Amino acid sequence: MSIAASGELEAPIRAVATSLDRAHERGSLGEREHGEIRRRVTEVATLDDLDDLVRSHPCLDTAFCRYPRCFRPRRTAVGGGKPPAYCADGVDEQGRPHTAATAHRRRRRTAPHPSAPAGPHAARGEDRPYTVAKATVSIRIEELLRAFGALSAEVAALESTYRSLGDNETREAEIESVRVEAHRRVNEAEAARLDAERDARELREAARLLTVRLEEADAAAEQNAHAADLAAVERDRAAENARIAERDTAAAIEGATAIARWLVAEAHHLAAETTRWAASRHGGPGAALDHGETPGAREPADIARTPRRTGLGESGLTRRRAPRRGANTVRAPGRLGVRRQPRT
Repeated sequence: MSIAASGELEAPIRAVATSLDRAHERGSLGEREHGEIRRRVTEVATLDDLDDLVRSHPCLDTAFCRYPRCFRPRRTAVGGGKPPAYCADGVDEQGRPHTAATAHRRRRRTAPHPSAPAGPHAARGEDRPYTVAKATVSIRIEELLRAFGALSAEVAALESTYRSLGDNETREAEIESVRVEAHRRVNEAEAARLDAERDARELREAARLLTVRLEEADAAAEQNAHAADLAAVERDRAAENARIAERDTAAAIEGATAIARWLVAEAHHLAAETTRWAASRHGGPGAALDHGETPGAREPADIARTPRRTGLGESGLTRRRAPRRGANTVRAPGRLGVRRQPRT
């Protein structure tokens, strides 16, 4: 319930908030605690909740009357002695002023589980709270003594256990056991440390080998890339050489074909000339060669025209006919030479 939800809460909440701010100004409350209490004040739903909140904080409890649900300021102290704990003008339901006795009766009536049973002596108990409390304490002490008597066995066992604390042999045995356990744990920790160092060395070595392999792989990749570039260059060069060779081969084949054709034509012509020449020497039917004409007597113009008809120049004819000239060649009259056997 908020502040405005109940009319009876408005004035008490304002009074508590004012007292809270004064305590904060005096330095009795820190900033954080002041804010927390102020938030809780705005969230209370009843006067009982507000009273519980005030009584739980001394800086607020000392500022208000100790009577339950009373939020008036305390009386002003007159002279020495204990400071007043109740207000000056507050009264209970019966018109009695707020005092320790009326506050006690009020708390007993509003308590959810009264500590004293209701009966004909209830009113007298409310008038004499100290006497009732003293009697109640005596009864409770007797009950506790009876309960302590029932716990004699537990007390004896505890006493025996306490006496064992002074047994040196037991203490030394426990110390030795603790020492052995500590030594075992130290050995385990040392073994774990050695294992960790060995694992760390293995990991460092594995990392180093991995780094070396990566560097080798990078170098191999770089070499492969360089080799691939060289192979591409060689491939292009080989392709170019192949094209050049193909072109030169085609030209050579064409030239050789032309030479072969020319040589065949020359051979046929030479054969015919030789036949006529031989016939003229023996006076046979082929004596058409007159006036001293020999088989090699073709006109220079005819011989000069032949290479041009076959597509060869003089240089090509000279290069290809040069091996046919030798010491055993006897040139007949005319342009053509006839190979003869040497005389014996």
